[in-house]
Amino acid sequence: MVRFRLPHFSTSIYGLLLWRLLLSLAVLLLSRMIFGCMNADLLHMADSGAVWRAFGGGLRFDLAALVYLNAPMLLMHLLPFRFVEGRAWQRATAWVYFVPNLLALAANLADVIYFRFTLNRTTMAVFSEFAHDNGWRFLHFPLDYPLPTLLFFVIAGVWAMLYGLFVLRPAGYACRRRMLVNSGVLVVACGLSFGAVRGGYGDLRPLAPHNAALYCDEPQQQALVLNTPFTLLRTMGKTGMKPLTFFPEQEAQRYFSAVRRPTTDGQWSGRFKGRNVVVIIWESMAKEWVGGLNRGIAGYPSYTPFVDSLLAHSYVFTQAYACGTQSVDAMPALFCSITRPGQPFVTSPYAGNGVTSLPEILRQAGYHTAFFHNAENGSMGFDAFAHKVRFHDYYGQNEYGNSRDADPGGWGIWDEPFLQFVDRRLNSFRQPFFATEFTISSHHPFHVPAQYRGRLPQGPLPIQQCVAYTDLSLRRFFETARRMPWYRNTLFVITADHAVTGVRPEYRNLVGRFSIPFILYDPRGELKGEDATTMQQADFLPTLLDLLGLQREVVSFGHNVFSPSSPHFAVSSAGEMYQMVQGNFVLHFDGVRATGFYDKSRDPGLKHNLVAQQPAQLQEMVRTLKAYLQEFTHRMTENRLRLSDRRSPTR
Repeated sequence: MVRFRLPHFSTSIYGLLLWRLLLSLAVLLLSRMIFGCMNADLLHMADSGAVWRAFGGGLRFDLAALVYLNAPMLLMHLLPFRFVEGRAWQRATAWVYFVPNLLALAANLADVIYFRFTLNRTTMAVFSEFAHDNGWRFLHFPLDYPLPTLLFFVIAGVWAMLYGLFVLRPAGYACRRRMLVNSGVLVVACGLSFGAVRGGYGDLRPLAPHNAALYCDEPQQQALVLNTPFTLLRTMGKTGMKPLTFFPEQEAQRYFSAVRRPTTDGQWSGRFKGRNVVVIIWESMAKEWVGGLNRGIAGYPSYTPFVDSLLAHSYVFTQAYACGTQSVDAMPALFCSITRPGQPFVTSPYAGNGVTSLPEILRQAGYHTAFFHNAENGSMGFDAFAHKVRFHDYYGQNEYGNSRDADPGGWGIWDEPFLQFVDRRLNSFRQPFFATEFTISSHHPFHVPAQYRGRLPQGPLPIQQCVAYTDLSLRRFFETARRMPWYRNTLFVITADHAVTGVRPEYRNLVGRFSIPFILYDPRGELKGEDATTMQQADFLPTLLDLLGLQREVVSFGHNVFSPSSPHFAVSSAGEMYQMVQGNFVLHFDGVRATGFYDKSRDPGLKHNLVAQQPAQLQEMVRTLKAYLQEFTHRMTENRLRLSDRRSPTR
């Protein structure tokens, strides 16, 4: 029997692969150190602990970038053929290794400088932003900023020397044995790579730029956690927003400005000063499901008997609209007053932008802030976004601690027991507090606990029984809350993350697709009524600040809904088309011209397009929407979503 002596590991194909990966990882780490040192004055790291936390979190993003950059090289090493150890193949492997890795090094070092203008890591949006600029001007960068250029050549030279430190010694395996060994190593490598690009094996979604918020306290510090090759690769194919310009800036500001100055002309201004606030974000809760909001439809079945009973004692907005169509759209809209003309904010190239944050404002006012979500920690990236917007605490399935209360085939803990957990946690908070619970049980796969099957209102869609289950869970939540000492000092807000397409013809259109409940419940009975003012989720931030008497100037794409001097409308998007609802009128706009204009009070199905008639209201709404989109796209692409952020000097 012929035996082959294994070569020394450091000179085997596997040892060389490991060595080359370690070199690449070391360069990513070194790039972060250079970035941190040269931008220390902008990062505002509180202490060495904050730096260690940022670098520890950054390792996750470095490992993900390592796999993205070196996957082809890894495969070339592990092909089960003898020619892999040949000189020509190894020379080709070196090219496949150095080209992407040196480009990554160049991108990281370029961002050492560019960060000072944007306070963000570069994403693919930069190519859209400068698509019409003269590309030759960027060739001046190495001359204008010689230090990063010098560092690039020094690091590249040392890297090349270390790369050639070990010389491959052919193993001489028989073909069959080579096939078995390399196949086994390849399987292990694939498993490790899968974990690296997802940031671990416990997360439900791949690692994304917004996850960096978990490791820092201020928005600009996310850049220290991230690395530029990662942000470029993760935003590839995600089209950067094109800044829209319809008017000279001064004229546009007359039609719409996102700088929201305090208004105190509302009848409830400051009336809830010092009160607690509890927000229930109800998963997939369309206005269509609430019987009490559809009293005009004869024989309409209700799936929400508890909420129906609450309406008579609440302040109800009957014309409320979601800003997006996905769960990830709700938190930016409600807490940052960011609408969604285009792709979701949290998955866009602009997710690292600084934002106006309601939880942060309330923290500064002395509130304790907490975010609850029944799902597995990491689901939808809500834990990272909650940290980004400065909630004190996040409570998910891990914090709940009893997996026996989870839906076996669902997203996490059933709504009923988790809402009881929320009650208990709220009872431990100091007052005043601001807390949000994001329910999950009315999400696909639309299960209800076994003890309630067949006992809840059902309809033609499986989600309707789940809505009824969450309604029951809310009834139990309020029954428990009423016994708590903080209950009468609390303003409750019940709304949805987004609507879903239902069954009624009244809702099977683009207006119905965004129609949601928005209910304010005051146990003291001071705030009651029904309001047909057009309201969108982005209005919540300025409206709540007004109710709490926390008047301050903020960037907001919504308005104080109680202010009679403010305009009231809702903006959303469907594909490449924008929708604006203002009162009874609905405008559809494709970015160039109005494609639809409807009076939904007379035409609820949006069947009769009035564009050809050119009514005066159409011209006014087009002008407002154009100014709105101009303000939104410029502020988003220039990272000016909060008043403290500077305008980029590149403009």
